[in-house]
Amino acid sequence: MAETNNSSSSKVLTTAIWAGAAVAITGMVVFGVLPMFFSPAPPYPTQAYAPAQQPYPGQSAPAPVPYQTPAPQAYVPAPQPYPAQAPYPQVAGPVVPQPYQPPAPQPAPSAPAISIVPLTGINVDSGYEFNDPAVVQRVVALAKQTKSVLDVPAGVTATDQNTIIAFVDPRCPYCQQAHSAMNGKYAVRYVPISVLGDAQTQFDALPNIRGILRSKDSAAALRGVMDGKAEALDTAPDPQMDKDINASVEVWGALSSKLPDQQAAVPLFVVPQGVSGTAAVVKGWHEGMPPVLDALLKK
Repeated sequence: MAETNNSSSSKVLTTAIWAGAAVAITGMVVFGVLPMFFSPAPPYPTQAYAPAQQPYPGQSAPAPVPYQTPAPQAYVPAPQPYPAQAPYPQVAGPVVPQPYQPPAPQPAPSAPAISIVPLTGINVDSGYEFNDPAVVQRVVALAKQTKSVLDVPAGVTATDQNTIIAFVDPRCPYCQQAHSAMNGKYAVRYVPISVLGDAQTQFDALPNIRGILRSKDSAAALRGVMDGKAEALDTAPDPQMDKDINASVEVWGALSSKLPDQQAAVPLFVVPQGVSGTAAVVKGWHEGMPPVLDALLKK
């Protein structure tokens, strides 16, 4: 019985110890840990980050220099000197108004020289004077480039100042009359062309012109064709020669188009007027033409 009582006393004591420990833990939880979760935490202290200056080895740390805000500076532009000015004129006495003076009239500009003027006072069907030597030189140069026949009287030397240029169609009766009258009297450069009739008749006239230009004595051959007594001529086709004859036609047409009346005709003569460098362009032929040619050549 005694052991049983001792065992009961030990159980009671153990139970009392565990009960006291449980009360102590409960009090710590209630009064120590719970307030830490439910009470606001104090704020962390806020500090500005300022790295400490580390001195170089063997040197003491430099003393911090406070930042000085620069004082504001006012903008002042550099002064610019005024440009030098002429002094005002000094007028002695009162200013007297002057009456208006109209400007002096200027002479009217002279009209350019007319290079082509009609021939007057001479017996021609149609004629004009080229008084620009440069134009005459170009006409003569073009005529020399054509396939032509130079017929010069015995004892005469042909020059640009005494040689007549004549565009003729060997079938034209007026061209035949002109050739008969001038033959042996004037130095003439004949330019044979085929311009009368329609295209077919113009083409049919080309063989005789080819024969004249191929002849060793082209002046004699031209006289024979004009007089209707043509000897045997070499009239074989030649496309290049036909092209040269057509080029002569173009020169004749271009010269005619420059005249005021712009009328193309045969015969057409370019007559040099002495040594003045001018020339006359005459179209047509009649019985009174030889004295006209004499007067123009001596002008």
